[in-house]
This record gives sequence, C-alpha cells and structure tokens, in this order.
Amino acid sequence: MNKKLLFLLLIIVLLVCNPQTALSGALSGLNLWFDVIVPTLLPFMIISHLLQNVYGSSIKNPAAYALGIGIFCGFPMGAFAACSMYQKKRLTKKTAYLLLTCCNISSPAFVISYISMTNLGIDSFPYKVLAATYIPVLIIAFAALTM
Repeated sequence: MNKKLLFLLLIIVLLVCNPQTALSGALSGLNLWFDVIVPTLLPFMIISHLLQNVYGSSIKNPAAYALGIGIFCGFPMGAFAACSMYQKKRLTKKTAYLLLTCCNISSPAFVISYISMTNLGIDSFPYKVLAATYIPVLIIAFAALTM
C-alpha cells in the first residue's frame, strides 16, 4: 500500500474516532478565517486586483510589483500577481517561479494583529517579529532575482 494513502487513512480514522476534536478544530479555523483573515486581507485583495486590471500593462518592473504585493498584501495575492504577470507574458517562467517562493508570506497586518498581538501578546510595535519574518524573504528575493 502507498505510504501517502496509508497516512490519509490514518488521518480519517483519527477524525472519525475523535469527532469532537475535529469539530473544534474546524470551528476554530473558520472563526480565524472570518474574524481575522477576511477583514485583514479583503481590502488588499480588492486594491491589488484593481491595480493589476487598470495598470497591469504599464507597470515598469512586474517582478518588483509582484514581490511588493506579495509582501504587503500577503499570500494569496503575491502568487496571484506573479501568475497574472506570467500569463500576460510580463514575467519569464523562471522569474515567476522564483517570485512564488518569496511572495507567499503573511501580510504585515496579519503578522502584527494576529500573530504578534493575539498569539504572542506583544503590546508594543512588534518590530522584532516583523524583522524576523521579512528580512530573510527580502534577502532570498534579492539573491534570486539578481541571478
């Protein structure tokens, strides 16, 4: 039997044997999505989509645009911007793939509001958390895009 299939069957058995835990986890995930992710990301999604549709062909550096959208708006918008620019033939396949590794990161609003303040209990501006999150991504992005 395939290891992946066996692993999936084990997960299904665990979910069936522990329905209360599965329900609690699903409800927690839905509450997180509704209370935090949608209000944080929806404005960025709308603005990013409008920018791409209105100014997409006149953006001078599509790689920098996709990287900026990915960092400031968070995932899925960075992947959407990179894929959109690739489909419009504004990015090469290699550049789009490199961008996908850097663009899929949580937005600063999510890092500040949910991760830092809600989960870590940081009351002041969480510059250390932001630095630890974004400096490695920027280093990788710079190295990958200047190759």
